[in-house]
Amino acid sequence: MSRQPAVRVRAPRTMLEFVELRSPGARERVLARLPAETRDYLLSCPTAGWIPIELDRNIPAAMLAEFGRAEMLAIYRASLSYHVRSPLLNGLLESMLRLLGISMASAGKLYVRGFKAAYRDMAEPSAELIGPRHLQIVLDDIAEAAIDHEGYLTSFEVIMLGLFEVANEPGGTLDFTVDRRARRIVAHLRW
Repeated sequence: MSRQPAVRVRAPRTMLEFVELRSPGARERVLARLPAETRDYLLSCPTAGWIPIELDRNIPAAMLAEFGRAEMLAIYRASLSYHVRSPLLNGLLESMLRLLGISMASAGKLYVRGFKAAYRDMAEPSAELIGPRHLQIVLDDIAEAAIDHEGYLTSFEVIMLGLFEVANEPGGTLDFTVDRRARRIVAHLRW
């Protein structure tokens, strides 16, 4: 069976909700930048449905065009707490917070689960604590349509940066390495 990379429709819709909360009118400006086919699919597909990567990749591209890379990074990073409290991840996060608080190791596990919930056939995620205060996250076998798209690479990077906020570890550093030929991202998070 061939891969059919897709994104859970709830993820970009939740991002657009957050963008609107942050900057009234921004949702409509981003939607206006989308090709009609992407916009129509995004707005008409059931929330639990999947948007094919060929359409979805227009969304981070529109975000980059609307806000620029620095602001897009800030938006995605700020949105992580909003996303994890969305219906897509809410139960998982709330359970972890109630039981354990959340460490960076737990945040890495949350990232892997969240990635699998939000993306289909996009990549194989893994997270491992490889030393004290050092978490490695790997995205292997990344779909070609994603590894060659700057919007996805930016969103993958900033979501990893947001893990520091989720685990209440401000000031952490991220070493984010993309190997396009191997279709692999290796990220080292240190705090």
